Amino acid sequence: MAEEQTHFEIIECESHMPVAIRQFDSEEEAMEYLNMRLKSEQPAHPSERHEAQESEGTTAQGLHEFSEQLRIQSILRMLEMNARGEFNAFERIELYAALNNQRTRKALGITVESSPCKQNRQRINTQ
Repeated sequence: MAEEQTHFEIIECESHMPVAIRQFDSEEEAMEYLNMRLKSEQPAHPSERHEAQESEGTTAQGLHEFSEQLRIQSILRMLEMNARGEFNAFERIELYAALNNQRTRKALGITVESSPCKQNRQRINTQ
């Protein structure tokens, strides 16, 4: 029986766009590579460090937004596949779990009306 090989990936980006995927056999190798990259990118002068920190924050925000866009696109593809009847029960559970997130529902423009029982419970609890 073939043994499943685990590897670690680092996606390198330029201007918020992925440009390369590097694969490592162990987490230690991946961390060594990241540390080497961080050291080589550290500016020497304090004013340059401040500018670098600001751009890193901008880059992190851009990567987060890009990641969020990919996640929403993935959920939209899942919804299309489910509508075509291509999902089994387990895949539908994954889809429902992905949709059971307020941030996702807001991004997709989905509003969920609470059930009358829940509304009554909330009304009783607030009185």
